[in-house]
Order: sequence, then structure tokens, then C-alpha cells
Amino acid sequence: MTRDILCVDDDLGVREILVEFIGRWGYNIECASNVAEAVEMFDAMNPFLVITDLKLQNHVDGATLADRLHRKDPLCIFIAITGLVDAFDLGYLLGAVFTDVLNKPVRSDILRKAIDYAWEKRQRWEQLLM
Repeated sequence: MTRDILCVDDDLGVREILVEFIGRWGYNIECASNVAEAVEMFDAMNPFLVITDLKLQNHVDGATLADRLHRKDPLCIFIAITGLVDAFDLGYLLGAVFTDVLNKPVRSDILRKAIDYAWEKRQRWEQLLM
């Protein structure tokens, strides 16, 4: 299993920050700016983790994208990043395919903990299937 991560965000600045941080931590990260790119890259990469914004261009819902990708790989882990979330949204997201929801601007220490936890979780899941 590779340490590949797919980031989906329509904001170039956010993508650049995520690449800078995550690359330093020993993970391979690729970024998509829209749903079409994300689906294509997901199929090519087979990442263990997808980090997606919840509000993408053209009013596309990141949760819908995550659900679509999750059907392709049920073991893929999903983390949502968003600027605004309330208790109802948080409960819904965590009950869906997301294992974590992070606020923007994302703090690097919190992001690192979430990614490292996702990596450990995915490794445990892979061991169960051996």
C-alpha cells in the first residue's frame, strides 16, 4: 500500500498549503481542483486517503464526491475540510463516509494528527484482509 493522498479543493492557495505540509511528512500528495479531475486522479492513484473541501465550484458537494469515490474503494478514508460547520452538519458528515472534519484554515498540527491516524487505520484494515 502506498502513502498516496488525494486533495480536492477549488482554492489554489489551499492546495498549495496542503502540498507543502503533507509532502514534508513523508506522504505523496496530488491535488485536483474539481470533481472530474478528482475522479480521474482517484482511479489512477488509488489513494489511501482523500481530503476534500465540502464546497466545491459549481455548488458541488464534497460529501457527494466522497460518497461516489467511496463506492469505488470502500477502504479509502475521507477527511472533510470546511470553513463552516454546525452540529447537525458535523453529525451528518461523521455518519457518512468521513472519518474526520477539519476547519479552515487548517492547523498543520491537527492536520498531521488526522492524516497519521488515517494511515494507521488503513494499515490495520489492510492487515484484517490478509
